[in-house]
Amino acid sequence: MVGQEAATVVLLPIKPRYAGPIMDGRKRVEFRKTAFTRTPTHVVVYASSPTKKVLGYFEVDSVECTPIDGLWAKFSGVGGITSDDFFEYYSESAVGVALGVGKVVALRHPVELTALGLECRPPQSFMYLGPEILRMLAADERAPNTAPRRKARLRGRRVKRARVVTTAAA
Repeated sequence: MVGQEAATVVLLPIKPRYAGPIMDGRKRVEFRKTAFTRTPTHVVVYASSPTKKVLGYFEVDSVECTPIDGLWAKFSGVGGITSDDFFEYYSESAVGVALGVGKVVALRHPVELTALGLECRPPQSFMYLGPEILRMLAADERAPNTAPRRKARLRGRRVKRARVVTTAAA
């Protein structure tokens, strides 16, 4: 894995109904309410209750902060979430964050946080991790997700580091 030392890795707790589709390539964007102070290059996917395990990780293709209506207009086709659930999630927010899902690496055997040396409770929003976590996960990864991409794709070209796009609220 090239450039791990420069990686900014975040652990995201994600509901299992959204984590699974990320890992199998059907969900191409992860929505968040909170912006990151350091732009993530990789996301470790922790499926929250009742699963409570790390399923794998993905490379971040892009990070876009924009008003909620703009997020839905741009990413509804690849977000893996219904309109009702999306707008309920953002009901008290004016701006949201969309993380573009790049290369996905799923673990053969999902693991608990303690197996990664993380003796903590999963965070409510996110938690920064050291890049060495990627090496630990790579020891158990299966082949990268090679499922064919759906026609709806993220706009823009793929880049090594995530690009950050901020749109002013209207």
